[in-house]
Amino acid sequence: MRKREQAKLGIPLAIASAGHFLLLVLLVLHFNWRSFEPTPIAGELLDAPTIDVSEVKKIQRKARQKKQDVQNTAQEKLDQQQELERIKQLEAETELQQQAEQQRIAEEQAREDVRRKEDDAKRLALEKKKEKEELEQKEKSELDKIRKAEVEKKHKAQEEQQKRELEAKKKKEDEEKKRKTDAEKKKKDEDAKRRVQQEEDLEAQMEEEAQASATRRQHLLSEVDKYKSLIYNKVKRNWIVPANPVGDCRIQVRLGPGGIVLDVNDGVGDSVLCRSAVAAVRKAEPLPVPEDATVFDEMRVINFKMDPKDAPQ
Repeated sequence: MRKREQAKLGIPLAIASAGHFLLLVLLVLHFNWRSFEPTPIAGELLDAPTIDVSEVKKIQRKARQKKQDVQNTAQEKLDQQQELERIKQLEAETELQQQAEQQRIAEEQAREDVRRKEDDAKRLALEKKKEKEELEQKEKSELDKIRKAEVEKKHKAQEEQQKRELEAKKKKEDEEKKRKTDAEKKKKDEDAKRRVQQEEDLEAQMEEEAQASATRRQHLLSEVDKYKSLIYNKVKRNWIVPANPVGDCRIQVRLGPGGIVLDVNDGVGDSVLCRSAVAAVRKAEPLPVPEDATVFDEMRVINFKMDPKDAPQ
């Protein structure tokens, strides 16, 4: 804005300065220098008029100085005017700022009043809510007391009723218990007599069975021993005893139906002797076994000692 105003004022000043300068030049050029010349003496020759250049330059400098002074004065006035306008603008801006600040303060005060009113309203609402809750709690406590008294009264009545029922039940149970005790005592006496008789009968039966079992066991073992002997003899017949045997060999044989050899261990004793004994068992298969399953069950696994002294020569 200031630059535009300076440009507007600079054009008239420039025109005025140029006009003054042209006027000064015309005055110098058209100045009548003859008015300053002395009257010539008759008969004398007059010299041609001369122009003092330094004076002209001096006048031109003065003209330029005057022009500059005029320009400076105009610029000073322009600067003063612009300064006044700037001060007015600053004052206007300051006034606007003050008004805005006052308005802000007023708005802040209004908001503070609203917040204070809201806080008061909230506080009042909380107080009312607290009073209401306290009243409800008090009423609830009273109702709880009444309900508790009723519950205790009802509970006490139930306890008395249960006590009467328990007493009646206990009396009935005692009578039933006495009846059962008497019946049990009678039954125990009868059972004791019956048990004595049963024990006597059982002892007699067990004695008979034991005797029969002993007889059967004796026969069973006799059969087992017989077939073990038959097996041992058959294995010995198939036994090729190595030269210079040392000690003996104990082997275990597991038999299957029909006398097949399900398994035979490596034997315990001299290793060479045991290998020949195992080979003899395999060679003697099938081994003689009884047809009676009871006897066979007793000899499914047999152990015997292979002694070179008993081997065929």
